[in-house]
Amino acid sequence: MRQRGTEKVKPIGWLGIAPDRKGCGIVLLDGGGKEVLAQTVSWRALATTLRSLPFAPAVVVVGESWRHRWVQVVLRSLFPEALLVLVRRPLSPYPDLSQEALALLRHYLSRENL
Repeated sequence: MRQRGTEKVKPIGWLGIAPDRKGCGIVLLDGGGKEVLAQTVSWRALATTLRSLPFAPAVVVVGESWRHRWVQVVLRSLFPEALLVLVRRPLSPYPDLSQEALALLRHYLSRENL
């Protein structure tokens, strides 16, 4: 016999990452599309920042750059169950990497009608 209410529901979240030469822009959205975290971090602080997220994302959107393969390896080791999506970055970069990460994430969500 199956008991109701005993199963844990995982929060659905989306993580947007915009890698650059100086560091990474990180944006975490909850299931309702509300920003939980938006910041720009250095390369040294990337893994520590990702480990300290309030919940594991279900979908990770990464902007294509010269360093996206290294970012993918870090993401796969930290979030093995997450869907990893690689998207092209816009031609005109944003002044802040966290804004660019948010733009990449919003572009993916609108394209997928989520």
